[in-house]
Amino acid sequence: MGIADDTKKLREDIVASYDLRVKSIGELTKDTQNMLKGFQGEQKDMAAELRSTLEKGEADRLKASESLKNEIQAEQENRNKAVADLLEEFKTEREKMAANWQALTATMVNKRGIKPRVEAEVKVRPVEEAIEEMKEEVAPKMDLDEKVLEFINRNPEGVKVGDMEEPLGVTRMRLGQIAKRLLKKGDVRREGNIYFPL
Repeated sequence: MGIADDTKKLREDIVASYDLRVKSIGELTKDTQNMLKGFQGEQKDMAAELRSTLEKGEADRLKASESLKNEIQAEQENRNKAVADLLEEFKTEREKMAANWQALTATMVNKRGIKPRVEAEVKVRPVEEAIEEMKEEVAPKMDLDEKVLEFINRNPEGVKVGDMEEPLGVTRMRLGQIAKRLLKKGDVRREGNIYFPL
């Protein structure tokens, strides 16, 4: 065999190998396309099934919600009716009680032989006017600064701010501010944390 024959055989092998590859690639392409079509079909089926499940679930949920709403409305109507019945009973009972009381009063008046006495008319006045009258009647109260100064003056041995908290019913912080103000005004003197009268 010569080189020409070898070259021819090599060419035939290459062509045969190429044809085989082209055929394999074609089959592979066809298989891939079939697989993709299968995936698309499965995806459509899954989407349709999921949509159907969701729609059925939503329909069931709406139905349950409507049923619950109807139950709540029915309960509320029953409650409203029960309350209305109770109010009506109370009104009727109150009217009977008032009638019985009036009958008792009339009976007692007849038995005693006296006529009912009408009380003098009570003067009605606005709330603001009543409050102003009460303010005038009550002696003016001491302000807090004066109370603290009086407390310190009653304790010549000196007092701490904390000692005034309970008797005066005021917070320690507020009492401390007032004591410092009195000290600044010269109404008291301080040694350490103890306040003394002047």
